[in-house]
Amino acid sequence: MDYTGYEPLDAAAATEMIRGIARFSIVQPSWHCRRNSMPKRDFSYQDLVAILLNGEVHEPPEYNTTTCQYRYTVRGETIDGDIATIILVIVDHRTLSVVTIF
Repeated sequence: MDYTGYEPLDAAAATEMIRGIARFSIVQPSWHCRRNSMPKRDFSYQDLVAILLNGEVHEPPEYNTTTCQYRYTVRGETIDGDIATIILVIVDHRTLSVVTIF
């Protein structure tokens, strides 16, 4: 199932789905995230996964009219215990696309 254009998930459902995908499926950092956000802010792939596994969605997603996708904001701890925020898209039931991290 492709989640492009579907109704947004509430915070609890989004958190649960994101954790499940991070645990058992595919987490794809975008080009911007890999080449810009992560090195600029000194985050590793392990930091991304830690935030996704332990973080939470606290607010409704923002709809991106260009890509017709909902962007979720996840806040959580890195492997060092620092608080960070990830903006991501749930592509389908097995794939997350991480847009940026800060």
